[in-house]
Formats: sequence, C-alpha cells, structure tokens
Amino acid sequence: MCMSSSTLRRRLRAEGTSYQVLLDAVRAHRCDKVLARTSLPGKTLALEMGFSEPNSFYRAFQRWHGKSLT
Repeated sequence: MCMSSSTLRRRLRAEGTSYQVLLDAVRAHRCDKVLARTSLPGKTLALEMGFSEPNSFYRAFQRWHGKSLT
C-alpha cells in the first residue's frame, strides 16, 4: 500500500475503523461464500479463513452469525 503501518492505522482510525475490523468483515464474507458452495469441516474452514486456532474461528463464527457452526 506504499505507506507505513502507523500511517495506515492513522488513516483507518480517521475513517472510523481499524485493520482488525476490516479483516473480520472480510473473513466473515469469505466464510459465507465458502459455506454457500461447499461443506467443509470446521477445522479446515478455520485454516481457510486464516485462523491459526479452530476455537478462535468458532468464536468468530458465533459473533458473525449469532449461532454456532453446525
């Protein structure tokens, strides 16, 4: 992006968001797209979404959808 990480953080903050918020939104969108076309096991889906720990993915999924992954 041709800018330092501190500049990126400052510009995101000026827009009222953060890297983590954007990352979470992208992961949720990708997760919905993947689940619409296939049925992957939770651990595989967690790795596909970029989570290093499946439990972190399960908590994020709960936060995104208000229900657990079934």
